[in-house]
Formats: sequence, structure tokens, C-alpha cells
Amino acid sequence: GQSISESENPDAVFKQARDAAFGGHYGQAKTLLDGILAGQPNNHDASLLMARINFWPQDYAASREIFERVEAAYPQSGDVKELGYDLAFFSGRYDKVTEMAPALLEANPDRIDFKEKYAQSLWELGKREQAGVVADDILATDSNNEVALEIKRLLAEPEHPLKLHLNYSFDHFNKPYTRWWHLYSAGLSKKLDGYT
Repeated sequence: GQSISESENPDAVFKQARDAAFGGHYGQAKTLLDGILAGQPNNHDASLLMARINFWPQDYAASREIFERVEAAYPQSGDVKELGYDLAFFSGRYDKVTEMAPALLEANPDRIDFKEKYAQSLWELGKREQAGVVADDILATDSNNEVALEIKRLLAEPEHPLKLHLNYSFDHFNKPYTRWWHLYSAGLSKKLDGYT
């Protein structure tokens, strides 16, 4: 992109970009941010906003590339750590969220949104009881929190004792003649006393 002119104030251009982004005008925001980043490639705020603009429409690869660049430039920035946490959560890297959460929550104990992402990530990883503990912590502060209430509701329901297993495989053979095999299988198992 073309850098902003010397007469333009990068802070004013950033404000325009932020307003455009929050208004849903991502293309306009990217153009303005490209202008800032062309002249200041490690601009903290412009880099962070550009990464978020990319992950809002789920372009996680582009967002991760920008995140890694700004993380290298500002490794101790709380805003950068928050972006990394959000990027991990929204891209489904729940193991990374659970790895990052304790330090982030120690530094930001009142951030309910951090706790929600932590609880949801634990749940997605099958750590039901740990998710319940985090949900209890959330409910101690916000008794109407929808994420925490949903986790507690799900914990109150028994795990379904039946599991459905589906499998598909494909194979191709040339000898003694050419043929293609499509194999489908299905199974049902029942959990009994902790065994499947």
C-alpha cells in the first residue's frame, strides 16, 4: 500500500480506520491501515486492528501472520496477548486458549470475556468438570452470564450412554482387474461402568 502523506496525522488516520472497521467497512479500514503500516510497519495499534479486521470474517491465516509480526515487536503488550487469545479461541485452537488463560486471568482477574473463552475451551476439550469450576467463578460475579449458565445446564444433564461411530474409506486396486471400493461402517457402543 501507499503510505500516508507527511501532512496526515497517523493517529487521526487510525481513528478513521477504527471507526470504519467498527462500522463494518473493512475494505476502507484496511486501506487506511495499509497507509499507516506502509510508513510504520510495526505500528502497534494499526497492526492489532488489521489482525482483528482479518479474523472477524474468519481469515485466520492472514490474522495470524500479522499477529506474529506484532507479537515479535511487542511481546509484553497486553493488547497483543489478548489478540493472540482471541485468535486462538475463534480459530478453534482450544488447547492454546487453555494454555494462555491462567496467565491472562492472573493479570486480568475481572475480565469475564476471558473466563468465558476459557470455560468454553475447556468444554470443547472434554474437560467438563474444569469448565464447571470456571463457570462457577463467572457466576460468582455475574449470576446471569449465559455462557456459564449453559455450561452448568449441560453439566446437570447426564452424558449420553450411547455413542455412534461412523467410518468411510476408499480404496483402489489395479490387480487382477481395476476396481474401486467404497467402505462404509457404522457402530453403536454403550458406556457401562466407565467402560465402552
